[in-house]
Amino acid sequence: AQDFDQKTLSKTLKLTEAVNGDTAEVTASFNLFPEGDDSKREMVWSLKKVDGKWKIADISSKTSDWTLSALGCGTSAE
Repeated sequence: AQDFDQKTLSKTLKLTEAVNGDTAEVTASFNLFPEGDDSKREMVWSLKKVDGKWKIADISSKTSDWTLSALGCGTSAE
């Protein structure tokens, strides 16, 4: 789903962060459209500090129950 209402997304976007040493999580909660429970989304960015800089370690969707690292992106089925 690439469709969304920018005004609704901007109005409903809530960011929370939790830092624990060299790891952190940023959670984004937002709605894609003004109406409907199916437009609610919650995404989590897992971060790791490498050489003093925060890097993305993984991304997951709490709404759709997937984690990017578990999707096997870039792997061959051969």
